[in-house]
Amino acid sequence: MKKLLYLLLIQIISLPSFSESFISVGHTQYLFSHPLKYKIFIDSLNDSDAEYIFFLGDSSLGDSNVFINLDESTIAKIYSIPGNGEYLNGVGDYLENVGYTNKAIESNNIVFLLLDSSQSEDEIIELLKLWRSQFIYSRKTIVLLTHHRIWDDSIISAFPYKHDKSYYFSSIYPLLSGFVDYLIAGNSKRQHFQDLPESLINEKPPNVSMTFWEESFNDIKAYNIGMGNGFPYATYVQFDYINNKIIPMSKVIKVSNDYLDELGLVDMKKYSSVIRDQKISSIVRIFSIIYNKFKEIIFGFILGLLISFLLFKYNKSKA
Repeated sequence: MKKLLYLLLIQIISLPSFSESFISVGHTQYLFSHPLKYKIFIDSLNDSDAEYIFFLGDSSLGDSNVFINLDESTIAKIYSIPGNGEYLNGVGDYLENVGYTNKAIESNNIVFLLLDSSQSEDEIIELLKLWRSQFIYSRKTIVLLTHHRIWDDSIISAFPYKHDKSYYFSSIYPLLSGFVDYLIAGNSKRQHFQDLPESLINEKPPNVSMTFWEESFNDIKAYNIGMGNGFPYATYVQFDYINNKIIPMSKVIKVSNDYLDELGLVDMKKYSSVIRDQKISSIVRIFSIIYNKFKEIIFGFILGLLISFLLFKYNKSKA
């Protein structure tokens, strides 16, 4: 009997420790401009049992109606940070709605650091120094939530409070290393997986399936979340805190049939694939190689002939 109780106790101790969960949402501003679709998405948050909901910018957070369909109990869980979309026409409406641009929140197991990543490098460094001094010895998991992918230096704005961040990751990384466990950014999809009609060159199929992706460097894990258009599928990511780790799980809400065929897949009758490995003759292949190598010279030669012809015709008509 004692052995049985001992084994039972071991089993209970070894069960996953599920303590709390939170939701991250990003880039809902395009969906917000389609009220019926947005309502389907926003209503889904009322059904969540997560303790916190974080809106990570570019989400029309300066609009007083942004959470109009949410229950009061759901609204009470929401915390936000501005993105470049909230700064586009001045951040005043956002501040009136939300009341802050940076915020630190402590739960039972996690310290959430909400960072306005549009700020200048100096402002961010000062804030990170403050947070580091406050929480560096905390035994809780540290999660830094931002709008921009602050670890991605491929696109940078020349000044703060513009479309992109304005500093290199190396400038702030020493303050994050050994302190922050996770980074979560809300402006991820649109920069890498296009679904706006005007950005789909040569009838390229839109990406409607990306929900999030993970990156890892040194001692920090980074999660990229956020929507593009938000339709036909709107998304958010719920993170569950289990055994001192946060585990992501995406949630997909179908809000329309845009772009889709009868199977719910991208309708390839409307878009064109890139066809590779086609069988072509050696002559065509050689011509293609020559053209790609010398196309500027070929174009210049043809343009020169055209200009010469037009000048010849003009001079002849004047004679």
